[in-house]
Amino acid sequence: MLKRILFQTLFTLLLSELVLVMFFQDKILISESEKSTIYQFDSELGWSGIPNSVATFDRSVKINVAHNSMGFRDIEHSKIKDKSRILFLGDSFTWGYDVELEERFDRLLQKKMSEYEIFNLGISGYSTDQELLQLEKHFKEIRPDIVSLIYCENDRLQNQSNAIFMEYRKPYFHKKNGVLELEEKKVIKCEQYYYKGNNFLSRSCLYRALVKIWIRLVHPVIWNEEDLTEDLILAIKQFSENNGASFFVGFIDLDYSLKEDVFCQENDLPFIDLANPYKFAEYGQHWTPEGHKYVSEKLFHFLNEHLDN
Repeated sequence: MLKRILFQTLFTLLLSELVLVMFFQDKILISESEKSTIYQFDSELGWSGIPNSVATFDRSVKINVAHNSMGFRDIEHSKIKDKSRILFLGDSFTWGYDVELEERFDRLLQKKMSEYEIFNLGISGYSTDQELLQLEKHFKEIRPDIVSLIYCENDRLQNQSNAIFMEYRKPYFHKKNGVLELEEKKVIKCEQYYYKGNNFLSRSCLYRALVKIWIRLVHPVIWNEEDLTEDLILAIKQFSENNGASFFVGFIDLDYSLKEDVFCQENDLPFIDLANPYKFAEYGQHWTPEGHKYVSEKLFHFLNEHLDN
């Protein structure tokens, strides 16, 4: 009797594995995204850079990635503030997807503006809500004089959910009595971090499917119909100014829902259009080295004009 039960169980497991491999394998893939290959799970922000880590990342081109002691793809900064500081927030464009560190716009800008110290807090995949939380977390340590949000139009969609592509989980806000409130103060691990932590079991499609189903049941993906993108941008502006820093937005591409010029003028918000044709053809069409050079030139002229005024 016991042998029969064991045989039936084994047969069911093998059949389930076969069915999943044949028909559902593309639904339970192991991600090769940087979020699980060179980043780490972060219960506050969803994912973050691993402090003092070194890796390579291969997409349109193969690049080297080194994180400083704060977990950012940036140089190591002194704790002593001896000059004014500029801080950039953003996603993969700011992080420097497909380019080496010294090809990135902020490092090129640093060479032109040696009287300033420039910090880059870009994290690939981040949306505006994560960037707000990140600024609040690190502002006192960095003490910037100028804060810039490099905004990507796909942030609008990501701001409305607790999950992004391949269901990487993230914090998100809702609005209560006209005030932004953090919906989830602790982010859960998505299946990709469980897969990464169990390399042997993750070879099984059945294991991956069970993990995915369990996470969805315990902590379902939530979609917020209320679009809070404008509120989040203004929250970053208010937080920066309340703490003594000026603020401006750089737009990677036009966001027709936002209507940048009208929105920024109505809210006394300096902005710059960073759209340019120098992009890679695949993997999100990120800026090429020429694109980063173009962006650094535009930021240089914008900042000089803005600072003079």
